[in-house]
Amino acid sequence: MSIAQIIVEANMPESINRRSRQRALGFTMLEVVVVLVLVGLLALFGTQMLTSVARGYILARSSDAVAQKAQMALQRMTNEFSYITAVNSSASSSITYTANFNDTELHTIALSGNTITYTVSGTPYVLTDSVATNGLNFTYFNNYNATGESSFTPGSTKIIGISLTMHGADWDSGVTKKFTTRVTVSKFK
Repeated sequence: MSIAQIIVEANMPESINRRSRQRALGFTMLEVVVVLVLVGLLALFGTQMLTSVARGYILARSSDAVAQKAQMALQRMTNEFSYITAVNSSASSSITYTANFNDTELHTIALSGNTITYTVSGTPYVLTDSVATNGLNFTYFNNYNATGESSFTPGSTKIIGISLTMHGADWDSGVTKKFTTRVTVSKFK
């Protein structure tokens, strides 16, 4: 302390001197309450922001998983249909055929519940799951600009259109995507 401060404090009444020392030692109750309210508001907004970021991440991850599953299923069907030699039966959500894979076995791709199964010689394999209700549709075309038919016509069907609607892992989150492609039949005989 400087000499001037000591002189000023010595000349002040004792009640004023005591009050200034008390203020220097702590905060008033009002100041503490205001700070607590502000910290609470910051915490509330911070947790809401973190929750929003986490939901966005989970939704993006689910969307990516759906796209990967659909891509793998569509790629498998595209490869299979490119080697078709004969179609035994066809419908809007299933097709049974033989293909030029050095075998004479029947191959079937069909929607069963929310799963697409690929069956070879009576043994089913899961091609993909998380398919929407009525989420697999085959459309059969005579040429690219032709009107689609509901069944395969031997000798005239040249293209099979595939439409696949998938759901995310959490169906409540609303992740539903539709994927479509067309495949030229019997490209490799």
